[in-house]
Amino acid sequence: MLYTRGKENSSTGGVGFLIRKDLASNIVRYKNQSDRVAQVIIKISKRQTLKIIQVYLPTSSYPDEDVDEVYEEINELLNQDKANHTIIMGDFNAKVGKKTNSNETMLGKYGVGERNERGGRLLEFIESKNLKIMNTFFKKNESRKWTWQSPNGLYRNEIDFILTSEPNNVKDVSVLNRFNTGSNHRLVRARISINLKLEICAKKKDASQSG
Repeated sequence: MLYTRGKENSSTGGVGFLIRKDLASNIVRYKNQSDRVAQVIIKISKRQTLKIIQVYLPTSSYPDEDVDEVYEEINELLNQDKANHTIIMGDFNAKVGKKTNSNETMLGKYGVGERNERGGRLLEFIESKNLKIMNTFFKKNESRKWTWQSPNGLYRNEIDFILTSEPNNVKDVSVLNRFNTGSNHRLVRARISINLKLEICAKKKDASQSG
């Protein structure tokens, strides 16, 4: 099932989700904030839900005001439609580079490249939301790190990220380097494992309180 929004006959903007049909009945809500921000909330158990926010930040050719507007849209979705777990993912068009000091707890040890101004803006946002860039927490070969290549093939950067405030749920982040999407971006895959035993503990606690 494809849930998407974008501008017809345009390569500017456009976000969405491709959901397996057997999971479609688990979708609690789908919301288009704009053609650059959308979310889906999926029921993963009787008590727990997973919110995924998909983003597509403007490139460096756009003014800072346009970038700030998208971050505000992300912020609105974070504050609406509460869920037990949240993932923010997509093309941030920002280079965060390597960790520069121990205070940058939002980054792991395995960032690549140099940070640019938009990367600094991204770090400000995720620090305010207590998020972490999970791409930077897993050691990979250089060939499995970059997510975007310039049209002439001379430049490669890591600008597509997976963020969360619950890093223990994310077991791996890797780039699929053999999957041809017809784009100068490569697919980024996260493997997520959520401990549903917490739900069982919550049930036992509720039972003991009611007793």
